[in-house]
Amino acid sequence: MANETTPPTTLTVDGIEYPVASLTNNAKAMVNTIRMADREMRRLEASLSLARIARQALGNSLKAELATIKKADAPATTH
Repeated sequence: MANETTPPTTLTVDGIEYPVASLTNNAKAMVNTIRMADREMRRLEASLSLARIARQALGNSLKAELATIKKADAPATTH
């Protein structure tokens, strides 16, 4: 895997390698935008993972808290 600080010399799309130096400015801009989107998706996936962990921990804490309430003290449910 290439280091993100060192720009790659080739770009591979659908199994075809293109020298980066031969890309048009428009193609280079699209590649940069795709890379930015990839970084943002990784960041969002990490945030979502943290939110899931926090939610699970809060759910477990809530269950433990609810377990301390006497059944008679709990409100009756209506269906």
